[in-house]
Amino acid sequence: KVIESLIPALERIVDNEPYSEESWYLLGNAYATIENYHQASDAFDYAVTINENFLEAWLGFLESLYEVV
Repeated sequence: KVIESLIPALERIVDNEPYSEESWYLLGNAYATIENYHQASDAFDYAVTINENFLEAWLGFLESLYEVV
C-alpha cells in the first residue's frame, strides 16, 4: 500500500524531469513492487532509452518482460 501511494508522486517527478533515467527507474521499481509489470517494463524502457548503460534498469526491464510474457 505504501508503494502504491508513492506512484502518483513518482509520476509527477517523471513529468517534471522526463529525461531523468533515475526517475524512470524508480517509477519502474514501484510498478514492479506492486506487480504491475506492464507499466514497469514501460518505465524501465524509458530509463534505458535515456541511458543505454544503466544496468539496473536493463535488469528491471528484462525481469518485467519475463513476468509479462
